[in-house]
Amino acid sequence: MDGPQVTVEEGILQGSVIRGYLDNSYIGFKGIPYAEPPLGSLRFKEPQPARKWSGVRDATEYAGDIAMQLKTYGPPPYEVLGSEDCLYLNVFSQKLEKNRPVMFFIHGGGFVEGSARGNIYREDYMMTQDIVYVGVNYRLGPFGFLNLGHEVAPGNQGIRDILLALKWVQKNIRSFGGDPNNVTIFGNSSGSMTTHFLTLIPASKGLFHKAILQSGSSFGMSNLVNPKRTDFKNGFKIASNLGCDSENPVEVLEFLRTVPGHKLIDMEGNILTRWERVICGKFEYGPVYDAYFTRDPILPVPLKYLLNNDANIPMIIGHTSDESLLFFTDQFDDVSLLHMYDKYIEDCVKNHLLLKDQTRFDDIMEDIRRFYLKDKPINKENWWNLIGLMSDMLMINPNRKIIDLRNKHCTRNAPTYVFNFSYLGNQSTFYQFDHGPQPLKGVAHADELSYMFYLTYMKENIEGDVYPEKESSDRKTIERLVRMWYNFAAFGNPTEKLDNYVTTEWKPIDQNNLYYLDIGENLNLKDDKNSENRKLYEKYRDIYFNL
Repeated sequence: MDGPQVTVEEGILQGSVIRGYLDNSYIGFKGIPYAEPPLGSLRFKEPQPARKWSGVRDATEYAGDIAMQLKTYGPPPYEVLGSEDCLYLNVFSQKLEKNRPVMFFIHGGGFVEGSARGNIYREDYMMTQDIVYVGVNYRLGPFGFLNLGHEVAPGNQGIRDILLALKWVQKNIRSFGGDPNNVTIFGNSSGSMTTHFLTLIPASKGLFHKAILQSGSSFGMSNLVNPKRTDFKNGFKIASNLGCDSENPVEVLEFLRTVPGHKLIDMEGNILTRWERVICGKFEYGPVYDAYFTRDPILPVPLKYLLNNDANIPMIIGHTSDESLLFFTDQFDDVSLLHMYDKYIEDCVKNHLLLKDQTRFDDIMEDIRRFYLKDKPINKENWWNLIGLMSDMLMINPNRKIIDLRNKHCTRNAPTYVFNFSYLGNQSTFYQFDHGPQPLKGVAHADELSYMFYLTYMKENIEGDVYPEKESSDRKTIERLVRMWYNFAAFGNPTEKLDNYVTTEWKPIDQNNLYYLDIGENLNLKDDKNSENRKLYEKYRDIYFNL
């Protein structure tokens, strides 16, 4: 075989040189096993390190499969994809010489879908920079997060997968030219929630050194902020629907091990009611507080006791300007949904804000109705009022909570850089592509990913040029994002190097200024300190999120 070779602890890997869509080239090693396939008796168990192999392993193509999941993106049919043989990672490098910054990407997808493979997130844009890029697949849905409230199924196995992959990086990344002492983890949506979670838990200490949070935090997961809200019934509900009505977790687990994987995935739609999804903001699966039912917990104490653990970790944190647009995709004519929000908006606010002082709830609702809803009903004429409220509740105010906490306890060597992605360009985004064009135009949740990655499955259905011309605003936005993310990974400062694309100094927050970089048609440094949204948040911030 021709092509570059590297040696890792498990054996020799044969890679390839990849030609990117921006006329760049880089070295790729795909389908590297970091754990044993979690099949048979290993289903629902913590991952086991991969065994050694003999000879040279072909890493020119993806191996195994994506995590088993229900396909909900792109055109129909919506079917079960992937398999349980999914614990692989991919490594891409400009060169194999040593000590390049490592960027470790954790994909999003609500803990039930997504992949690190190039069929979704192709790394061409990121690989214009001098980094070593790692994309990891981890178990999703019931395979990664089944929780029966018992030591046989404590949940969090998907988190353990990622931790094992990070340990693999520490042992092996030098072979790819990476610096194990300069690892930046980053992700979007549930990948960002996981990234934030990893900055706080003791089990991840020393496995990475910087973090980038793109639209998601642990404070957005109610069962982490308030462990009493953790629902252990989901696994039992699945078993019952499949014919096992036992309340014994050991019996239920043994039964679920015998069920074909695709049937477990098919059950996802039966776990939560529409009320639970819309009004309660629940996830089918996700990380949980597991200290009560395992001797080796991922979360040994409630989250509120770990909030200072990121004090030495430099961080970028941000969101898009119209986050919640994505969550209403294809529902803008759904009168029943609007009626549900209008009738139960108080329950919705109560469930999302998780107030630790309910005596002030009436005051909060009065302010919310005045400021966000303009004292008007929630209906088709007033969509943007609801979008503004949900964007702040779901993403932006949880970010503000993190920013405030870090402003209090972070060391001088752990700056916090904040961004708002407001660029409305021409690239296909998850919001404007997955189910066709949407009537409301804005910058939705995950839109920035279209300017960080070549989103392959979207491009496949577009005729003509599939990447933006050099002088276009779209191309400038791509260059800005990947250069600033590289600067942060390499130097801890996203605008360490200014050039024709990165033209504005991005200042971190401090005690007097809540700086953020607005990434729009141009780069503009702004201050959130005196914004009206911020003022309303500050009025009640001491009782938000039960922290």
